[in-house]
Amino acid sequence: MPQIVQLDPALLVRDTFNAREHDTEPDEKLIAPVKELGVEEPISVRPLPDGTYGVFKGWRRAQAAQAANASAEQDGRPVRLVNAYVREDLVGRDGWTRLLSLVENDHRESMSERDTLRAQELALIDMSDVDRRTAAKALGVGRNAAKHAKAAQKLNDATLRRAAAGGMDLEQTAQLAEVEDVQGPENRLLRALQRDHEEGYGGRGHWDQEMALLRAEQSDAKARAEAEQKLKTAGIPLLAPVPSWHKDPSQPLTELTTGLGNPLTENNHRDCPGHSARLDDEHKPVWCCADPAEHSHKVRPKPKKPRTEQDEKAAEERRRVIACNRAWKAAAKPRQDFVTRLVRMKTCRTRPASSRRRSC
Repeated sequence: MPQIVQLDPALLVRDTFNAREHDTEPDEKLIAPVKELGVEEPISVRPLPDGTYGVFKGWRRAQAAQAANASAEQDGRPVRLVNAYVREDLVGRDGWTRLLSLVENDHRESMSERDTLRAQELALIDMSDVDRRTAAKALGVGRNAAKHAKAAQKLNDATLRRAAAGGMDLEQTAQLAEVEDVQGPENRLLRALQRDHEEGYGGRGHWDQEMALLRAEQSDAKARAEAEQKLKTAGIPLLAPVPSWHKDPSQPLTELTTGLGNPLTENNHRDCPGHSARLDDEHKPVWCCADPAEHSHKVRPKPKKPRTEQDEKAAEERRRVIACNRAWKAAAKPRQDFVTRLVRMKTCRTRPASSRRRSC
């Protein structure tokens, strides 16, 4: 049986019969843990005539070890050796070498996104503060990774796969889970993330603004749900929006009087069987009578004035202003945070010229 020996990564080269010929370069996701922990899983090599070792299993790990050692002195890290199976029995047996390399790569399957999140959460929770910092650096995650991993697991498997494929990091996946109950958050956030990537600036301004809008919409929906629940608890029917083509008998109390001509208010109308309410754009109750004629109310006399196209435009403009004000308030915090980060930077960074866009 081949024995595990420790080899200098500088002596490792890619075996010419390594079955993996594409995507052979290690990415930062692999290099980061190797810098902190070394190569945990032994690689497989065979001796070459020039004194080097040909790697036919684990070439990406070997390159990650070389990259880690290259910057070890500068970063104050130890230079590490690599554990390896030295297969002298494969010298001159190129076909077997390629076959074993093929089996290694062809049968390897990545962990599911949910298993990865669960493992991150449990591993980081069960560590000391010092070990947690080292592990977080190895995983390329922040100090709140355990909390983010727990939050992200609320998403279903399909959403987790799409989030990972779209490039969301752990914190962003957790934020997606936070606003999952809002309409269409996944596509909106993926588009924002794509815009951030296209700018090539390394920032997340589009993401932060979209998250702020989603949180504002979530807060707005919560406020409406609370207003509806308050009416329900009080036993007051909530009138649904009525299409323009439907004849609606209900009327606001401000447009009604009693049979004797006295004003109707929430207090003196409360015992009427038709006592009900609608919620306005700010989720405040507009008190109504569901059927004034049936309950002997009179409509306040006023000159007949049919609803005009101008009235419709004014109502639409009001809705637009409310939506814009909500978006403006939501965007204020991300912009303030961006300026705060900018003034704290030691050097001023500007966007690449190719990514600058003219805005109106």
